[in-house]
Amino acid sequence: MAQASSDTVTVLFTDLVGSTELLERLGDDAAESVRRAHFSLLRHAVAARGGQEVKTLGDGLMVAFSSAIDALACAVAMQQAVHRHNQQQAEEHRLQVRVGLHVGEPIRDEQDYFGMPVVIARRLCDSAQGSQILVSELVRGLVGSRGGHAFRRLGPLTLKGLAEPLPACEVVWEPAVEGAEAHRTAVAKPPRPLPLPPLLAGGERTAFVGRERELQTLLECWGQAQTGQRRLVLLAGEPGIGKTRLAAEFAVGAHTDGATVLYGRADEEALIPCQPFVEALVHNTAAYPADELRARLGTSGAKLATLVSELAEASAGLRREARPEGSAGPEGERYRFFEAVSSLLTEASRVGPLVLVLDDLHWADKPTLLLLRYILRRPEPSPLLILGTYRDTELARTHPLSETLADLRRDRAFERISLKGLDEAEVSALIGAWGGQPPSAFVRAVYEQTEGNPFFIEELLRHLAEIGAIYEREGRLTTDLTVARLGIPEGVKEVIGRRLARLSEECNSILTIASVIGREFGLDALERASDLPGDRLLQSLEEAITASVVSEVPLAVGRYSFSHALIHEALYGELTTTRRVRLHGQTLQYADSNGVKLAYEVLGASGPYLIAVGISNCPAVRTRNRLTARRWERISRRCRVILYDRRGVGYSAAPERGYSLLASVGDLQAVLDAVGVERAVLWGAADGGPLAIAFAVQHPDRVVGLLLLGTTAKYTSAEDFAWGVNPAVLEAFLRTDAVDRGRAVSQITRTRQPGSEAEAIGELMKRVPGRVWPKLVGGIGAADVRSLLPRVRAPTIIIHDPDNSYIPVEAARHLHQHIPGSQLEVTDEYATSVLGESVYRTIETFIEEVTARSGP
Repeated sequence: MAQASSDTVTVLFTDLVGSTELLERLGDDAAESVRRAHFSLLRHAVAARGGQEVKTLGDGLMVAFSSAIDALACAVAMQQAVHRHNQQQAEEHRLQVRVGLHVGEPIRDEQDYFGMPVVIARRLCDSAQGSQILVSELVRGLVGSRGGHAFRRLGPLTLKGLAEPLPACEVVWEPAVEGAEAHRTAVAKPPRPLPLPPLLAGGERTAFVGRERELQTLLECWGQAQTGQRRLVLLAGEPGIGKTRLAAEFAVGAHTDGATVLYGRADEEALIPCQPFVEALVHNTAAYPADELRARLGTSGAKLATLVSELAEASAGLRREARPEGSAGPEGERYRFFEAVSSLLTEASRVGPLVLVLDDLHWADKPTLLLLRYILRRPEPSPLLILGTYRDTELARTHPLSETLADLRRDRAFERISLKGLDEAEVSALIGAWGGQPPSAFVRAVYEQTEGNPFFIEELLRHLAEIGAIYEREGRLTTDLTVARLGIPEGVKEVIGRRLARLSEECNSILTIASVIGREFGLDALERASDLPGDRLLQSLEEAITASVVSEVPLAVGRYSFSHALIHEALYGELTTTRRVRLHGQTLQYADSNGVKLAYEVLGASGPYLIAVGISNCPAVRTRNRLTARRWERISRRCRVILYDRRGVGYSAAPERGYSLLASVGDLQAVLDAVGVERAVLWGAADGGPLAIAFAVQHPDRVVGLLLLGTTAKYTSAEDFAWGVNPAVLEAFLRTDAVDRGRAVSQITRTRQPGSEAEAIGELMKRVPGRVWPKLVGGIGAADVRSLLPRVRAPTIIIHDPDNSYIPVEAARHLHQHIPGSQLEVTDEYATSVLGESVYRTIETFIEEVTARSGP
């Protein structure tokens, strides 16, 4: 909700002058490259001064500051950065930026600002010329003499939309004095700036969103490095999380500011020792003429030439002396090589500050890591920042990089930045870069499927575009697919497949069983389905934990969770339905109801208990349909969910008798007793509604709350009750064979459930034994709890969709009218995707409230 800000905020606007002319002059691709460089310059200045980027407006930024001094320093830094950039560019690539600032108490709406202070800052920016900073007199008064800024009063300015002229000033700024001058030596600067390495400058880079805090940390370390301190920063995270993308974003900004940027990458199968350093040196030597390079290298070139062909050519004529007898041997050779590399990097940093990006260090060989440590421990000052990336999912305790980091940690020689997934707002921004602001439901679906992994998000969007499932609606990118049907793109499958391939066959087998149980699973269920003895089972789980494929659930001994939803989905998707059903049956537990075995499972590790009643909510449907499984995985985050198969259905026994409503109440009680639960929230959907109501009346002390979804008090219609299932439909069911029965159930269920769930229920009904089928259908059809409704004492919420042709909405209104104190929610989100986001929130709030009300 919009509200007045209680804090004073300085608002800064920028605009790229002549952007249209730039586009016409350079063409689309070149102009876009210049535009990205312009934004990188500005964002580095914002991050360095602690600003909050509010939004991008065409070719400019809106930024908010809590300090007017910081805002003004940022504006000057922006102009200085643009000036430095222009010094290195041809005339047609030079930029002009104008800036406007004002201070006040704007209205804040989430992360945006509105009101007159914002309007004035924008109008000042619009009135400025290229390379000019305009501020209101109020900003000048607040800053005063602090910061050493010079102002030139312009008098009152007439600004568009303002009734009265506004007193304003121009900020007089000067180009920055380069801090690198102190490090320059007599060695000549290359005749042209060293270009960015291709893998960092690639034009195919995707939109960059979020990571403000991480960029701020990088800039702080970069500032320390420019004073002569050698610094190492490591970006850690899972594959696809954006480590290289963040490194590239920082490197582009540093390069634009005048730094030399080198890049090298470790490969899983390195062709030569110290490969990342060799690649970086190849790029560096390409900038120098042969004579100058020979002068720079001196005798160090002889050793480097054995690995770098470019250096070998430049070092032609240098004498390769035979190693004298009694010399230091291979260790001495390695020392001389390390010294040569270190010397070359030191020389390069004397020309200007140096950023060395070392990518994929989880694959680095031991010589690479020893060389890294050697360079960092050199005593002479050097404006050098080494920026490394690695997958923390690849590091075991005995990994060479783990040993190196432990060694460097004792020296306090590096900063580690752990990258996590983007939050929901950042996911929205990333999707928006593909095609307008997306609707919140689509953002939520993508966020849940990818957990904010940028690579997974982009691969998913590309996958949806390729199959025609994504389109623009009213200028927004969206899809009609549910979360469970978004699918896993091939690129993501390959990443996950490579990760799983590094695990043992035994570990993969255990993870496959776990995928059937759910995103979260228990050791007890694995033990029931696996042939492995306990110790070996735990060893396999520990192997998966070390690889960050699964993790232990906090404060829940014996409970585990897949580290990413898509790892779970990939393993689950590889199973055939037959294999999936068989494995699931082995993981279940069984309650005894007067000699009848009832299959059940418990999902979730903590929170209040909820037991779901109804065929569409049983384990046998969950294992056949991913949509149902995802529903219960979501709900089990807040509570412990008990699902069970009614007698005659799924994995439960199918006796000749016991299908009446009274017997079903006894079965429900037996399951609760087997789990050891005294009180629970009851979830009654469709055919499960009458049973949940009957249990709540007969056992009020065991019911915390009652959730009734898409159900009715009398399952079949009658002369005095027109809101149930047509009796003719049930009679037709009794006369059909197994195949027709399954088809008929699928068709009628499809009117209220997505096709995949309807087919799963139909398949389940087809497998009910023929001798039991009439009794099961007869028991469900005979359910009539109308007389019990006034006796319900449990807090009750009724959720129904308005277009349910199977059970009309009038049935829900009848329940609401006769159950004392009940709530009624009529929403189409229950019909379109089983449970929409608002329905989830309603249910979660209800469970939380009734649980708190009931006490311990």
